Amino acid sequence: MSIDRLVQSWSEVRTGLINEASQIPEGQFSFRATPETRSVAELLQHIVQTQKLLVGEACRENTDLMRQSFADQIQEYAPDVAGITEKNGLLELLRSSWNPQRLQFVTVAKACSRK
Repeated sequence: MSIDRLVQSWSEVRTGLINEASQIPEGQFSFRATPETRSVAELLQHIVQTQKLLVGEACRENTDLMRQSFADQIQEYAPDVAGITEKNGLLELLRSSWNPQRLQFVTVAKACSRK
């Protein structure tokens, strides 16, 4: 799969996620299916945090997902995401975090493919 196709698929999935999340009533963003599971808001936070972590780490010259704990990497790459808990803030975060991450990933991936 080419980098462009990968990013296009990633973008389509992200758009679908935003569309689906937009349909969830704000009062349901704190809903948990069971006490042990994440709420809707926490799932969306997790998606953004993980994207920032994976893109940030993949774009490092010395990529190493094992260099620190997941919690420490989230603190490094997405420290303020957990503070956004309301629907509109999370939807905006999903929208606004995509383009910078996409551009960073494409730039590094294409540079690596030329080596």
